[in-house]
This record gives sequence, structure tokens and C-alpha cells, in this order.
Amino acid sequence: MKCIIYTSNALQHFVPSTLQALAEDAAKRNETTSITGYLFFQCDKFFQYIEGDETAIDKLMNSIRKDTRHQVIRHFTDNTLKQRRFPYWSMALDYSKEPNYVRIESLLIKHLMMANQSYDDIEAWAHCIWQQVNKLAMLYRINMIESQDKSHVTSSQIVHDESLK
Repeated sequence: MKCIIYTSNALQHFVPSTLQALAEDAAKRNETTSITGYLFFQCDKFFQYIEGDETAIDKLMNSIRKDTRHQVIRHFTDNTLKQRRFPYWSMALDYSKEPNYVRIESLLIKHLMMANQSYDDIEAWAHCIWQQVNKLAMLYRINMIESQDKSHVTSSQIVHDESLK
């Protein structure tokens, strides 16, 4: 199985309803190809993680690169994934309106952008990034276990900062 993480800059204005529609469209498309993943948006930056069959992931990534709503800055690929990190979501969406709200995703965006510019040992940098993705996936699994109710998990789970309500 293959997985890719990437960060990109938004080239248009995104509001919660636009982000939700984007995630729902992605979830429908991903369900047909058995792709699962996670999308985070904050301060006009996307962080996305996708996993699935190598051919399906390559096709999706080519489509993502051509999408004019954003510009991919940096990505990392792992072709050795043994178990899905986000098995219940064909596309989970998380977004935050708060620019100073520090989260693992915010740090991953910064790390991905820095890897593009200034890090000599890219393999070590990639290893560090994958460790953070594993922590992120673990946090979401813990939240699901604590809720004791997987029925709330849909193909496009929408999670967001309470300040957006």
C-alpha cells in the first residue's frame, strides 16, 4: 500500500461550507477506489494524507497537482505502508479558524515547507514527519475508542474548531 502526505497553499478563498463540499466530493470519489485519508486546513494552507493502492494513489495525486484551487508545495511518499492509518474515513476533514492554534497538523505543514528549503538529510526529515503522522492517526484512533461509538464516523467525517460555530 502507498501513502502520500503533502502541503499546499490555497489559491482561492475557502470557507467552511466550501471545505465541507470539497471533503464530501473527495470522500465519494475515494470510496470508489478504496482510498482513505485526512485533510486539514488552516490559514490558507492544506495538509493532506492519503493512503491506498499505489495506482489509485498515483492517479489521485496527479489530479491533486492539477487542481487550480491550490498549489502543492512539498510531498513525501511511502510505498511500504502495511496498515491504514485512517481506515474509517474515505476523507476526514479538520479545519481551524484560529491562526495561533498550534496543532500537530500545523507543525507538519511547517516541517514539510522547511524540508523543501533547508534540510540536508531529507530521509531523516521524512522519518520525523512520518512519526508525526503516526501520532496524529493515533490521536484520532484514541478519540474514536473513547467515544465508544463508531456509528458517528462517516465517510467524510467533519471535525472543526469550536470557534467556527
